[in-house]
Amino acid sequence: MNQPFNILIAGVGGQGSLVAGNVLAQAAAISGHRVIIGQIFGASRRGGSVFTHIRIWRKDVGPLIPKEQVDIILGLEPLETLRAAHELAGKKTRVIMSTTEVPTLDTLAGTLEYPATNAILEILEELCELVIAVNPTDTLKKLSASQDLNIYMIGVLSATQDVPFEEGSLEQGICKVVGQPDRSLKVFNKAFDRYSQ
Repeated sequence: MNQPFNILIAGVGGQGSLVAGNVLAQAAAISGHRVIIGQIFGASRRGGSVFTHIRIWRKDVGPLIPKEQVDIILGLEPLETLRAAHELAGKKTRVIMSTTEVPTLDTLAGTLEYPATNAILEILEELCELVIAVNPTDTLKKLSASQDLNIYMIGVLSATQDVPFEEGSLEQGICKVVGQPDRSLKVFNKAFDRYSQ
């Protein structure tokens, strides 16, 4: 790599963005890279914005990804994915986004309407090089693993993108970071198998 490889995880509190970042960091370290993690939190409560920056390179770099230098946005929630793309994406940015909506306080109260997913996707496609939208809800329900959305999205990332991780390193990262690795590995493999075809 001639420059840092930058992954931005966009979600809300309670979705496991921090866990996903730690899994990716472990996988990068296992693959022999230096890795820096940076975090930006919105409201300091469950449901507030959370951006996790993962920067992979052979040298030390700052913890936050500069504007237009994001290689991949891993979106755990549509609105936060759009916010991340608007703030930091460039023409080289690729997006992998879960279409599972997380209602905000405003949408729950009826003061704002949650935008249609198609409208969000149209904007993302204008801002970024590639957008992959996935709906993991049914699969996660069948696996009784609704809390493993973050791991499912890492499986999609592994299957669809050229990422600087050695084979097997993401699985090793999951085992090091996640409390119930057997279930999480099943979720990871299900996503990988589905999207690697």
